[in-house]
Amino acid sequence: MSQPIASASPATATGSHTVRNVIAATIGHGLENYSYGVYALMAGIISGKYFPAEDPTVSMLLTTGTFAASFLARPLGAVVLGAYADRKGRIPAMVVCIRLMFLGSILMALAPTYQSIGMFAPALMLLALLVNGFSYGGEFASATAFLIEQNPKRRGFFGSWVITSQAVASLVAAGMLAALSHGLPKEAFETWGWRIPLAFGVLVGPVGYYLRRKLPDSPEFRAHMAQVPAERQHPLGEVLRTQKAQMLVIVGLVAGTTSITYMVSYLPTVGVRELGMPASVTYTAAMVGYAVTVLVVPIMGQLSDQFGRVRVMRTGIIAFAVVVYPLFLLLSTRPTLFVMITVLVLIAIITNAYIAPNASFKAEVFPLHTRGTGMSLGYNIGVVIFGGATPLIATWLIRATGTPTAPSLWLIVAAVLSIIAVVYGSPFAAKHASGVEEP
Repeated sequence: MSQPIASASPATATGSHTVRNVIAATIGHGLENYSYGVYALMAGIISGKYFPAEDPTVSMLLTTGTFAASFLARPLGAVVLGAYADRKGRIPAMVVCIRLMFLGSILMALAPTYQSIGMFAPALMLLALLVNGFSYGGEFASATAFLIEQNPKRRGFFGSWVITSQAVASLVAAGMLAALSHGLPKEAFETWGWRIPLAFGVLVGPVGYYLRRKLPDSPEFRAHMAQVPAERQHPLGEVLRTQKAQMLVIVGLVAGTTSITYMVSYLPTVGVRELGMPASVTYTAAMVGYAVTVLVVPIMGQLSDQFGRVRVMRTGIIAFAVVVYPLFLLLSTRPTLFVMITVLVLIAIITNAYIAPNASFKAEVFPLHTRGTGMSLGYNIGVVIFGGATPLIATWLIRATGTPTAPSLWLIVAAVLSIIAVVYGSPFAAKHASGVEEP
């Protein structure tokens, strides 16, 4: 049975508290995406350091395959940490997540290479990614729920900051790699400089923990807990019994967001390996694309509050499905800095009409008392299928077809699934939306 939700309208966070809440919630999500982003952007380097093989393609497949395997820990993290967020609170779950992320970042930054310890090196890298995957299983849903529960009338805007933090993290990663690849001799970068971006992630963990540890929980969740204490809640059982359709919607929504995000992170590697572009050029282009994303995402989130999330998301994902193949074809035939920047900027503008409101829409598919559990499970099952597998599938498609445009076909399939999920999920979201009514 569903537990009653507090009917009283809870207070919303304002002023400096709102800024602190946004930073505290998004810094963990940003750290997590920074670690994954650095791994994806440096896949070519990591493949040689941790997964060496006589055939460079086999080495890259091992690297992207390990990346994909680490995503298997996410559903487990979703079950444990998502239910914890619904029973004990968004903030307690976020504190656990940031501690685990810090541990995973340390392992990734300090893991010796294959040349030093042999097969233990890829095993340590896999362990670091598994720890991060488990923590991510609860991080996205906890942070998103916390933010959208700050102000029911601005859920799209507040939820978009989770996506913005992801772009900021990727921007920092790409900027650092661009600066190091420009500023260091190639030999120095490949010998020790590549560890600097990994080590930076270690520094963010303590800051995130400090910001989160004494933060009050969201106003909506506190109002709910005043009526329904934790011992009376069974969110996991309720989700598995009565909300499987909603979880399926989340999986479909994730198809577009995650495949696009990880393909963009992987595109610099495609540029270097398949198109012969200098690494510094691809990192610079990625940095410009992420900078545009940082600017566009809050705007799209605000537009979704004004005009409806379904309308904004539907426009973005349909437009992406139409233009993605021509953009990949343009890049493959004209692999220059200007063209790669153009492609990434257009992808950023078009896709974030879909991605920016997506976090809030996912949260609204579930009622407050199962939001952490349901969103965590659906999101992380979707990420396992469409996120971790995207670089691996892109590598395989390029090898199987002999053309760098082939990964766009995977993105079109994911986009179509997301279009279906938006349409099918809108009635669920409308039941729990408190802002602009969805069309």
